[in-house]
Amino acid sequence: MLRWILILLVAGAVVLAGFVMLAIKSSAGLSYQEAGETEYNWQGAYTYCEAEGGRLPNVLELTGLLYRGALSNQQTDYWSRTGMFGYAFGANTKSKILSFDRFSDIDHVVCVRD
Repeated sequence: MLRWILILLVAGAVVLAGFVMLAIKSSAGLSYQEAGETEYNWQGAYTYCEAEGGRLPNVLELTGLLYRGALSNQQTDYWSRTGMFGYAFGANTKSKILSFDRFSDIDHVVCVRD
């Protein structure tokens, strides 16, 4: 039993490492700009980025920015454009994990351009 648990843990770690490497690669060519200390709900964040000539990053791009250390506001969440059913993925800079927040929540914003 312990052997299978260890195998699953190692496999999970390999998959997670692959996801992070892919995320870092996908964010490498992006230019990005944060909205500073201002926080928005998801629709406000989406509208803000469009008004700035950019877009919200998808969850893969946001994860890449997170793991590259490109997000300046620590101990907070950032929005991604990847959403469904009134929720969107985000990235938590304190724990370095993905979050899944309601569109009505208030989080920080980073806009990207290709």
